[in-house]
Amino acid sequence: MRTWTSDLKDRHIRANVVSAGSADTPVIDRPPADLIERIVSTIPMGRMGVADEIAKAVFFLLQMTRVS
Repeated sequence: MRTWTSDLKDRHIRANVVSAGSADTPVIDRPPADLIERIVSTIPMGRMGVADEIAKAVFFLLQMTRVS
């Protein structure tokens, strides 16, 4: 992403990325509870994100985009 930003800035093209990290989504085989606890212990918010939060972030970035 940093390379894209550097390469595209002179053309006034903005590059955004959403790196959701660990998110609580439905999966076929859920990881063991101790693994989830270890993952959550590394997240400043103290919980995993959810798909709706990620979608809202993407939607916000799309609203900031304009086509000239």
